[in-house]
Amino acid sequence: MDLRLMKTDPNEKRVPSNLEIIYVAPTEAASQFPGLFLFVGSSRLLRPVYLLVSEMAASPSDTNLGADGFFRRLEWLSTFEQAYLHVAVTEAEVALQPIDQRSHLEIAPEAIFSFVAGLTPYPDFNQVLL
Repeated sequence: MDLRLMKTDPNEKRVPSNLEIIYVAPTEAASQFPGLFLFVGSSRLLRPVYLLVSEMAASPSDTNLGADGFFRRLEWLSTFEQAYLHVAVTEAEVALQPIDQRSHLEIAPEAIFSFVAGLTPYPDFNQVLL
């Protein structure tokens, strides 16, 4: 079974739901050190997104079926993890992605903005009008 599916399955107890899974593929160009990175430590910045699960990989507990034919499971992604995943903003964007890249969907389109940015009351408050 896929590690990410095990992480998001509420009936699976062998893999923690806060597991961070990052695969950095080797490249010809200079980039990050390739490898499989797994983190479960505390004090990590996480945000919720939907993991898109096909009917073949779905479990009996999956009930949240979207219009695109994928089941949705809540998954918490870290900042390092989301850099290597394809997170679509809308369902229409999911349909435009190649099938092998359809993995995640934002819960709401405005969720791409950070929580802290939403707390800024007047982002243009300190600008001078000419």
